[in-house]
Amino acid sequence: MNIERLIYLTDAVRNKTATKAEKDEWMLMLYNDGKISSTQYNKYLKDRNTDEILEATLAVVAIFLIGYLFLNLIGKK
Repeated sequence: MNIERLIYLTDAVRNKTATKAEKDEWMLMLYNDGKISSTQYNKYLKDRNTDEILEATLAVVAIFLIGYLFLNLIGKK
């Protein structure tokens, strides 16, 4: 997974500046990496509860990025 792209897209979604294409890319990236379930991804594609799904996904990504940063800090010591 391209972490820099994930961070960029996450910031855009969080700031509500992401285009539909960027949201689609973000959700697909997370689905392909196993960060969200097929149910969440399919609900997003069907536009059901999109805002709720995006908000919940932001929480998941925040936890993932915190873990990623933590592991990188430990690995550098």
